[in-house]
Amino acid sequence: MNSILCGLDTEYGLLVGGRGAEEQIDDATAFVRASPDGRFVGWDYRPESPRSDLRGFRLDALAFDPVDAQFDAGKSHGAPHEIRSDRILANGARLYNDHGHPEYATPECRSVWELALQDRAGEGFMLRAAAALAREMDLEVKVYKNNTDFHGASYGTHESYL
Repeated sequence: MNSILCGLDTEYGLLVGGRGAEEQIDDATAFVRASPDGRFVGWDYRPESPRSDLRGFRLDALAFDPVDAQFDAGKSHGAPHEIRSDRILANGARLYNDHGHPEYATPECRSVWELALQDRAGEGFMLRAAAALAREMDLEVKVYKNNTDFHGASYGTHESYL
């Protein structure tokens, strides 16, 4: 079999008992920080911009969705790098808060078989983080590997190949 370079990013649903959608960002941040498997490694976001395109052009403005905009206002959750709370896991994967959802990004893999194993390992990391947060908050914490929440928002899995 030919070697390929591939990876998966999976956004998980998160439910913390007794807390509402308005606390989703704070809960996802706490989830990542509670992970017993991760080490914080500063992530350099300076070269990233939602207006820059890989094909070499830059947008003057981003699309505006009035439905999404109603969720943009609200309390401040701190600096963006603090909210993301990036963690690097022992297997080289990345765990972070992606817009109120804990996200697991596999390390770069050389085969689909390795990718499946790393994705499965991510499920274990997520379950351990949920258990740690439940102990910390003394609340029930559940993570879901699905693609919609119960508020009408969708999220999912992104795959990459080289």
